[in-house]
Amino acid sequence: MGRNFDPQSLKEYMDSKPFKVFNKKSFFPIQKSFFEECGEAINYGYRKTIGDFYEILSYAIFGGKWQGNSDNSENENGNAFKPDIINSDKKIIIESKAVCWRESCKFTDYQMGRYLLQQCDSFFMKHHKIFFSIYKYKLREPLNYFKEFKEDVLENIVRTLSENTGYSLFFPFSVAHAIHNPKTNGIYKSRYERKRWDPITRLTATGIKKMFLDPEEFLEKIGLSPERYNITRTKTPKGMKMNQYEIPEFPILYIEDKNYKKWFEVFKTKYSEEASTIRIEEKTKEDYREMRKEGCSDEFTEEEIRNAELAKTTKEIPF
Repeated sequence: MGRNFDPQSLKEYMDSKPFKVFNKKSFFPIQKSFFEECGEAINYGYRKTIGDFYEILSYAIFGGKWQGNSDNSENENGNAFKPDIINSDKKIIIESKAVCWRESCKFTDYQMGRYLLQQCDSFFMKHHKIFFSIYKYKLREPLNYFKEFKEDVLENIVRTLSENTGYSLFFPFSVAHAIHNPKTNGIYKSRYERKRWDPITRLTATGIKKMFLDPEEFLEKIGLSPERYNITRTKTPKGMKMNQYEIPEFPILYIEDKNYKKWFEVFKTKYSEEASTIRIEEKTKEDYREMRKEGCSDEFTEEEIRNAELAKTTKEIPF
């Protein structure tokens, strides 16, 4: 990802008709004592704050209900399932992912397995379409950068993210599944299957940029026909804010299935056996938390941690 790449300079996005958002003004709850209570888990606190920011932004753009302050949905077996956004009126679920400027986007086997189970047989809740919303923000070392804030930490994080959101990708589960699927070939993906963290598929930083700049070719590279999708290049409208901070217009790549019903019937038949296996092996939220004591499922890989250690002296925001 080049330092000089400026998504806001792309006319095919920025000259388009703005997306009709649900709410131009959203609110991030500022809890001044939060970071004092984090202790040794401070990095997790930063990651959670970034994630919450973009979940709230997804709610503001697409509507529905942000689940961050809600109880988990539970199936009949009591197992928890907590998407980021649920829009009951439009019957859609949105999973929001925030990715800094240089990083890959991680799709864990655990999370994608639960979404597969939900997609195939509405195991956790009544049938909804599933979408993923990925946000790229213009910080290369966000944790190190945020540690420079000594006062009003949450306020400054909200301000920084508001000012530095680069672009967003919005796409259906059919695309997310093809990205994650270990059997799908692709030059824009990599797998992690060692023991330290959860098995994951990474959509590389190059892959994210390729999807944004040339979605048709990207879809072909992951084994999907662009003809199956409506692909829209749009942008956020002027006047969007998080708390009192303005969010400058940024591009949105919006992808949806042309014939969702047809895709769903084929997908359900093809993956019914895998869904049955996941259903049998379904872990409870408590089991998963016990397994993941070292951190959240988007924990950095060893290489990423080493790179972060080397960059600790970097105080500027490199674009």
